[in-house]
Amino acid sequence: MAEYVEAIKKPFGDIKTLVIGTVIGIIPIVNFLLFGYGLMTMKKVLSGKKELVEWRFGSLVEMIVLLVKGFVVSIVYGIPSAIVLVLGLGSIFSSFVSAAQQGGDLNLVIMQALFSGAIYLILWFILLLLAAFLLPMALANWLKEDSLMAAFSFGTVFKKAFRLNYIIAFILVILYSIVWCAIMFLTAVIPFLFIIVLGLVLYLLTVTTNTVYAEVFKEK
Repeated sequence: MAEYVEAIKKPFGDIKTLVIGTVIGIIPIVNFLLFGYGLMTMKKVLSGKKELVEWRFGSLVEMIVLLVKGFVVSIVYGIPSAIVLVLGLGSIFSSFVSAAQQGGDLNLVIMQALFSGAIYLILWFILLLLAAFLLPMALANWLKEDSLMAAFSFGTVFKKAFRLNYIIAFILVILYSIVWCAIMFLTAVIPFLFIIVLGLVLYLLTVTTNTVYAEVFKEK
């Protein structure tokens, strides 16, 4: 079973790493490096090592490579929901134009247009949620097998995802993220503090969630 408490404490294990991660999380565009850092964290846990990944200049290239590959996997998993969304928006727009040309109450025209695309929007949300649910196990399988194509071994990915331990972990990660996001937005009244907390939260969630997912992936 994943060691949730240890995963939550892990980002605080080294102050230097915590500070660097927070600073990187603050800087726009540069904070995309946290995605690569998270994948390095997952890769390290999958190999049986629980220590924090150090921020080293020498590992920057590896981090960027993982980041790019991770984005490719994420985009591929998001394609079905993106296609459905485009179809839905197209249906809404065409229905709106058609109804508007016929005249009538504007509110009724808008309602008719939204209704015509409702099924697409519902399907879009379902596919988006499914992609978000499967993606961590897809990334973990790629990193474990050291082959990008392993991210698309849907048999293994589905088998790893549709297990009780992963479903529980996925829900707990969402709840944990909500708690930190709530804390972050409470600081929004003080812009400077909000920016710092934003960077901190991005780093904390990166380390904890990728650690949890890697540990769950390794479980039978």
